[in-house]
Amino acid sequence: MAGRKSIFNWQLLMGFILAVTGGLYLVDQFLDLELMRNYWPFLVVFLGLTFFIWMILAGKRGAGYAIPGAFFTIAGLIFYVHNTYALWITWTYAWGLLISAVGIGMLIMNIYLKRDGLRKAAGWVIGIGLILFVIFGIFFEVFLDLAGANIKSGVFLGSGLVLLGLFVVFSRLLFSDRKKEPRIEERETPPAEKISKKEVLEEAAQEETACEGVKPLSESLEERIAPVKEALEFSKIDFKGAGEVFIEQDENCSMNIEGDQELVEKVKTEISDGMLIITFHTDENVWKGLKRIGEESSLLYDIKVKSLEALKLDGAGSIHSEPLTGKSLKIQHDGLGKIVLTNLAYEDLDVELGGLGEIEVVGEVQKQSVHIGGAGAYKAELLKSQEAEVTVNGAGMAKVWVETKLIASLTGAGSIKYKGTPILEESKTGLGNIGPITQ
Repeated sequence: MAGRKSIFNWQLLMGFILAVTGGLYLVDQFLDLELMRNYWPFLVVFLGLTFFIWMILAGKRGAGYAIPGAFFTIAGLIFYVHNTYALWITWTYAWGLLISAVGIGMLIMNIYLKRDGLRKAAGWVIGIGLILFVIFGIFFEVFLDLAGANIKSGVFLGSGLVLLGLFVVFSRLLFSDRKKEPRIEERETPPAEKISKKEVLEEAAQEETACEGVKPLSESLEERIAPVKEALEFSKIDFKGAGEVFIEQDENCSMNIEGDQELVEKVKTEISDGMLIITFHTDENVWKGLKRIGEESSLLYDIKVKSLEALKLDGAGSIHSEPLTGKSLKIQHDGLGKIVLTNLAYEDLDVELGGLGEIEVVGEVQKQSVHIGGAGAYKAELLKSQEAEVTVNGAGMAKVWVETKLIASLTGAGSIKYKGTPILEESKTGLGNIGPITQ
């Protein structure tokens, strides 16, 4: 709540740390114990542990303090190793461990929040930090011999390799999916916490608003989840939010949203030039945003459209469809999410895929044009087409089913695989591969 008092007393913490630091410095001056010179990193460790103490006292409300707690605690321990064994030169790659420290904090934070998305994000951050530590460590220690004959730096790097190996062994625990709960229609939920599709339709019927016009769905809860009206029908969808989208072809255009009321209220929609634009807005601070990682996926969007001409995904959501038919369809995917279209029947299909996303298509088209500019995956080996033009720049992957003619262009380390016996026109630069799909 906006009126809640902060659970963290910054004045008490900083005052205590300054007092302890000054006291230790004075002890060094009079007793010549060199406490500060040898053990000053433990002040940083103490700062990190203080965040953990506040986290424990605050419970779930203070879960975000796990991140600075882990960061300062691990940083202090690294400082101690460097200070004790004169390994400051290894900061050329030891900084990678600080990235992993943030991931460890997110993982501890998830003990309270229990979010699958947050757990997986923590795993990625931990893994990236360890990989960077090892890569730069090998570069500076092995290739440049930065530390010379200092065996202790080799031990430091070897310890990082051990940590990376342990991470690989146990990473399955971080990235595995929990057993999914039934869809919202099949769950019994308290009416005060969930918004049911039935209630939405009843309210829409009472208001007699169906098929009369649409607003940006931003003034009230009913407006946010009422069906999009027919007077402003749409044939294009731009999804910039989070959650799962289910698209179905129907006689009228409409949209319903299901999920926690607090999340539904953050969804904004508008129609511009025949395109339905869906965004998820939040004005929360960084810590609250981290707490919500994975929570937005509980939102479900049911969209009905007369004919779909364009589909755009920008974010980490997912889009699924019932059978869709039409003349031409353009798909643009620039995020991390996934698009799955089944029983597609179009004349022309135009696909642009960037980032790390994935597109999976099943059905039949006459011609498909595919351009992949990142490390995404286009899986269309079950989409029958007569002609196809596929371009991959980077580390992306494309699988297509082509019967007549395939123009394949590959630059980088990606791959283009095809099913069928088309006439092949290919051009390749780099380490990539173009060839038939093998079982």
